[in-house]
Amino acid sequence: MDREDQRRYLVVGSVILEVVTPLFQQKIENDFTTGGFGSLQTFINSQSVIHTLFHLRHRNSWCCKDKPNCHNLSALPLVYCQWNKLFSEKPGPGIHNCHCKFSANPVQLNELDITLSSLILLNCCNLSQPEEEAVQLLRQYKNDYLSHNTTGCITQTEYNTLWPDLVTYILRLDPTKQDDLVRIEHRPLDESLCKKYFTCLLDLYQQFEEIMSTMQTVHSSIQVVSSSIGELNSSVKTAFQEMDTTVHRTDIAVQGMDTTVQEMGKSFQGIKTSVQQTNDLLKELLHKGLTCECGRQIIIPICNDERRKHRKQYQLGQNIFYFHQQLNLQLLFNNDKEIWISDVKMMDDGRLVFCLPFERRILICKTDGSQRDSIYVHRRSCNVTAVNNSVVAVTVPSLTEGDLIDRIEMFDLNTKHKLKSISVTGMVSFYGITILNNKFVVGGVGKLLIVDHETGETIQTIETGCRLNNLHASGDKIFFTDVFSGNLNKTLNWYNYIDKTLYTKTLSSSSTSITSLQDGSLMEREDKRRYLVVGSVILEVVTPLVQQKIETDYKTGGFGSLQKFINSQDVIHTLFHIRHGIALCCNDQKNCRNPAAFAPLYTYQWNKLYSRNQGLCNKNCHCKYTANSLQLTDLDISLSSVIFISCCTLSQNEKEAVQMLREYKNKYLSHNTTGCISQTEYNTLWPNLVLYVSRLDSDKVKDVLSIENRPLDEYLSNKYHTCLLDLHEQV
Repeated sequence: MDREDQRRYLVVGSVILEVVTPLFQQKIENDFTTGGFGSLQTFINSQSVIHTLFHLRHRNSWCCKDKPNCHNLSALPLVYCQWNKLFSEKPGPGIHNCHCKFSANPVQLNELDITLSSLILLNCCNLSQPEEEAVQLLRQYKNDYLSHNTTGCITQTEYNTLWPDLVTYILRLDPTKQDDLVRIEHRPLDESLCKKYFTCLLDLYQQFEEIMSTMQTVHSSIQVVSSSIGELNSSVKTAFQEMDTTVHRTDIAVQGMDTTVQEMGKSFQGIKTSVQQTNDLLKELLHKGLTCECGRQIIIPICNDERRKHRKQYQLGQNIFYFHQQLNLQLLFNNDKEIWISDVKMMDDGRLVFCLPFERRILICKTDGSQRDSIYVHRRSCNVTAVNNSVVAVTVPSLTEGDLIDRIEMFDLNTKHKLKSISVTGMVSFYGITILNNKFVVGGVGKLLIVDHETGETIQTIETGCRLNNLHASGDKIFFTDVFSGNLNKTLNWYNYIDKTLYTKTLSSSSTSITSLQDGSLMEREDKRRYLVVGSVILEVVTPLVQQKIETDYKTGGFGSLQKFINSQDVIHTLFHIRHGIALCCNDQKNCRNPAAFAPLYTYQWNKLYSRNQGLCNKNCHCKYTANSLQLTDLDISLSSVIFISCCTLSQNEKEAVQMLREYKNKYLSHNTTGCISQTEYNTLWPNLVLYVSRLDSDKVKDVLSIENRPLDEYLSNKYHTCLLDLHEQV
């Protein structure tokens, strides 16, 4: 590996991290200070800024305020981790998906990387046209030459093209940076600094975080991970041979798994460090407090979630519970008379809390009946819910005929003091109580009432049309049964806060109470199923369809294989300029251009398609390269869509369809570390998926619709999640 190529990489990376990023941050500060804002948090929390950024992350949302400025963008440049870095959702149920549901986090300027700071500059600050162009191009240079550069090197030819542009656009933003640029330009190679910048510029923190987040959702997919690692080893060997990188054998253990994987010790893409040394470097950086672009800490080991790890598959009506422990209530109450227990809850510490309405008290004890204690209530306690580890809330009826309003009373289990009493107009005390988003949910006649326990106000009323029983909240859903449904409580009802819709499901037997398993099964399975459906459409329908379109096009053009097609003069010339920008080739100079491709071609994608021919040409020209022996199935949707859009003959409708389908993959899958898609997102996405697939091939609509009702298969969901997060590329 050429040390001078490494030095040029260090120079460009230093400019981006030491000059451009602080310069962008300073520009933002100057703008919000001029606007009268005292901090970044206050600035991004202002109406116009949060509204603008909200629509860079959310599609098909119409806010309750400033509706004329609501936009529905085709592309969403603000990804999940960036939005979550800037904003948090306010506690309590929101009326609808709107920017008013969120408030700014106390984020500092130095926490904004070049990607996020450029988005804020371009969309929320006052820039002149030349400044806007400079910000856009400097961000693009970082993506083209650093973010996807796995070699840690920049050639002399690339540098000669890049450096004058870097200087021009930086000085356009701040002419005083000339001395800094001169100083960095002559910087000698510092391998330690180069390794650190290489790690930072590849965004490895975010990538490792996504890997770990993915692994935490995997409960029984060791076979998938093992198979993926085997494929990775093969891919890495091939890639390293193509990049003339010497591969040596080394052994490391995959932490947290019952398998040992033989891996390779290698020079880290031209930076003289082994895999173990790179891991040590990451640990050292983390020890110093560095985090990913999302601002969230990276935690090792990868998988430490036992509840998810052992989550099982359940079917409706399946008998999954087994006898564990029995508590003799007769001995607990130490008498022979009948005791009516209206409700019971178990606290996180294992204590049981009983409502004894006719005793006018609540009883607390351990599950073995020991450490009994009581809190006396002036009125009959009907239902109970846990507020936190030591506080409970109970519903009680009105005290006298003159007081017709039922109440919620809160008690501290440790001190036995009553903390608060809240009158709730319209509440029926024996209809139940639960907690959702730090708000009480109680029942009224034909309605649910959402009560703020701090102010005592009823902040929302949800019409249900039934008499409620067995209230229970989990995730974004409120579950309940209908006392007078005429179906002996066999109908389970729930209200979904995301799509503001009531749902029902008929059970095989009557229900007497509702709870959720501690592994989160109740709240996550449907969101995971929707993710599987969308991921299946992208991987099983869209990707093969685009591959087939490419094959049809090149066969129509008389090419016998993909390799011959991408090696043809027109195609290699087109793709060369998508990757290399402005360059004058030896042949066909009239068609040399800097195309505004709808998506860039990154280094790893170029290296997948082409290998360099040594000694054929001294210029940076497409004739220096030749096509690799590549199969259509080697092209994922990102790479196949670039080839299809740029090199094939297609109609405007087909072009738009491919662009949108690729965008949906990026928005809903590529940066989605939860493996879930909400009902609201799905309702927006699904009709568009069907529409754009039909534009490419109407016969494929039936395949899409057949996937729509696919049940959740967690093994397949975990496999697709791994694939769609591009973990192969990241590892």
